[in-house]
Amino acid sequence: MIKSIEETFTNNLIITKKYMNFKTLFRRNKRKNNQELSIKPVSDNTILNIISFYAITFIIFGFVMSPPREIITGLFRILTVRDTLITDYIGIGGMGATFVNAGLLNLMVCALYRITKAKISGTAVACLFLLLGFGLFGKNLVNIWSIVAGVYLYARFRREMFANYINVAFFGGALAPIFSEILYSSTLSLPFRIPLAVGTSLMLGFILPPIAAHLPKTHLGFSLYNIGFTAGLMGNLIVALYKAYGFVPDPVMIWTSGNNTILGIFLLVLIISMILTGFWIDRRAWAKLPTILSSSGQAPTDFIALVGFGPTLVNMGLCGLISLIYILLVKADLNGPTIAGVFTIIGFGAFGKHPKNIVP
Repeated sequence: MIKSIEETFTNNLIITKKYMNFKTLFRRNKRKNNQELSIKPVSDNTILNIISFYAITFIIFGFVMSPPREIITGLFRILTVRDTLITDYIGIGGMGATFVNAGLLNLMVCALYRITKAKISGTAVACLFLLLGFGLFGKNLVNIWSIVAGVYLYARFRREMFANYINVAFFGGALAPIFSEILYSSTLSLPFRIPLAVGTSLMLGFILPPIAAHLPKTHLGFSLYNIGFTAGLMGNLIVALYKAYGFVPDPVMIWTSGNNTILGIFLLVLIISMILTGFWIDRRAWAKLPTILSSSGQAPTDFIALVGFGPTLVNMGLCGLISLIYILLVKADLNGPTIAGVFTIIGFGAFGKHPKNIVP
């Protein structure tokens, strides 16, 4: 009887030790996995430096494609033209001036993010890459600033920091063509055009933040382009208002083609560099991609906050690669508007988009 009790006690002791060893091993493995998949911090300044690098790449590419004198004259044409949809800047100022415009504009905005010390979240990255793309198509060194100034005035009115509204301000650049349309309209005299263009843009920028703050309730975050949605509604209202007073904008259709080879190579190099940079920042980026792919992407989904900038940059590159391959497969043209679309997808690869939810 005593011997049986001793054997039972010994067996229970062995089982308990095995359980404790297993529990300890499980905790160690869990801790090891958590360490391996932990977010690798990247400073806001570093992220801005990487984005600025791509802006500088645009400028260098512009000077490779066109001589300086041609770039200067091309920039002047870009800055002094009506640029409602669809106005491909490559068809206005040439390849060199177009890419220099986009690069310079992005560098200026990056500098403003530094000055205001705004948080560089996934939303900010999406905004900056979208701006880089649309610098080829609709946004230039002149026409976005009245919108931005209007948002700044709203921030002052609310007695809040402009950094809290800076993403709204530059997403609101979607309304920038209204400034150019009014300023360079042939139906109005210059003394009327300047104050009307500036005043309209300031007003739009001022009312943009409060309207944008309420519209997510209409789509519940299933649209990533909340400011674009807001800008579309406001733009329709302004056009209807001006039409009522006899100001009817002339339709524009400037679309270039025949540049797929050079632009395709350029974009491919940029996209691959994003993927490689992402792996350089975080060697565990590939292991963290499933976390991104398992997300629905419903706004707000900040992939930088979720997995860090390294895996996010890899995801952005993969999204860009898919969009570039698609354009080439359907034999579409690579130009200002389509590259703007590619960079929109790349940018929102930091805030909601990933290969799993864009391919369908």
